[in-house]
Amino acid sequence: MNGFILISKRLATWATAGMVVAGSLASITANVSVAEDRVQRSTADVRERPADELDRPRNKERWTHRGYEIRTNQFVVIANTRVEDARWAAKQMEVAWTDFGKLADAWTKSHHQADFGIGAVQVYIDSNPPKDRDLPSTTLNVIGIQTQINIHVAPGQPSLEDQLYRLRKAAGQAFLHTAELDRQLPPWACDGLATYVAAEGMSPEEIKAADQQDKAPGAPRLGGRQWRYNRAEQDRLKEHAFDQDAAAEEVKFLLTGDDAAYAPAFFASMKESIEEVNFRRTQASLVTARRGEEQPAELGRVDQLAIKLAKPFEQWQKTPLRGQPLVEVEPNTPEPLQRAEREMAVVLKLARRFAVAERGTVHTRITSFDKEKGMTVLSRKVENKPATLPEIYERMVAPERPLWGTLNAEGRLVLSTDPASLKEMLGVENQRYRWEVGKDRSVLSTTVDGQWKLQGWLEENKEEPTRPLAKFTATKMATRR
Repeated sequence: MNGFILISKRLATWATAGMVVAGSLASITANVSVAEDRVQRSTADVRERPADELDRPRNKERWTHRGYEIRTNQFVVIANTRVEDARWAAKQMEVAWTDFGKLADAWTKSHHQADFGIGAVQVYIDSNPPKDRDLPSTTLNVIGIQTQINIHVAPGQPSLEDQLYRLRKAAGQAFLHTAELDRQLPPWACDGLATYVAAEGMSPEEIKAADQQDKAPGAPRLGGRQWRYNRAEQDRLKEHAFDQDAAAEEVKFLLTGDDAAYAPAFFASMKESIEEVNFRRTQASLVTARRGEEQPAELGRVDQLAIKLAKPFEQWQKTPLRGQPLVEVEPNTPEPLQRAEREMAVVLKLARRFAVAERGTVHTRITSFDKEKGMTVLSRKVENKPATLPEIYERMVAPERPLWGTLNAEGRLVLSTDPASLKEMLGVENQRYRWEVGKDRSVLSTTVDGQWKLQGWLEENKEEPTRPLAKFTATKMATRR
């Protein structure tokens, strides 16, 4: 009897365990069905996800056996010279990274993820002469998914501050590698984009001096192309050289040519190129190149756009300032007035570009009749009044208007996705400009430093029709005692 009771208890236990297992399988099946309905993660998904806090720097500044170390989220800057050098380089890297991110907003949003590029770039400022095994020296190296930037300040090398252009260009290449854009865009486009961002905020004299440094014998070359080419020798890659100066000119034309007329098409071609590469990798499961093989192998959208715009590119090389007003500045004009004239020329350019059917004004027509002269109109036709600058601003940022760009007074690219810069250029917030009716035209008027009244307008340029003439008159304002 006791044996029968024990067997019954065991059967009841097994039945209970079976019910638990069945319930677990049912819950797993339900979870799987729910998971199948969810959208899978992809590179296009930019939802905020918490980053691993262990990847973030624990010590902002510290001293190690390699030198003074400055850590930020994306950079590790090490200098075996002075801590001031490490701090200066970290600041410049932050500025260059931000500048490239603003430009990249036009074709990608991947860099806005919270965990983008954490600890991805290392900058090493080295005062020691390079070893023979490390020659020829390079500024940019790629180790896996990380990027290493070497700045050589040994005796005979330029100072750290004189290598700002080289540092900014390497930062742009590091940004492209971190976002994996260098695998999806042609090498000349990547090099040209890095060159364009590096030159922003620098004078032509500084850029020319930096270019001479890069072309000097023994100067560090820009490496970082290990994933693109096969090996020519055991320790050397078979690189397909391209003209870096020509690449920089091509990208500058695509971004700024004819008042940034081709920038939207350039950004659209980069978007399409990235989408095609991602589709081949994920949906089509086509791996056209393995590690160490050349990629991309065929002409992409960006290459095709450059070929299509070959003729406008040749015209732009002859007249790089096509589409920009011709500002004739008198030699004795004070610097504040010169700056104000350049800024007003941009406003006049945008007002003409976004002008629509202007509002007419009601006026009285006076006609005289004479036996000898016949019918004569004595009253002249009043010129149509231009739209106000707030109205022009609303047209510029209208949601239905496609992406467009223009150049500001410093020659920098400003896109329609940056409404704050556009509003600042037009002076909408502080009502900096106003239209006034002159003798035979409407003129734009403003005050400069409370000392001058500046008026400006555009006239047609018969010698160079693509560059209208910007005319100005400056009047000294009376001061009260």
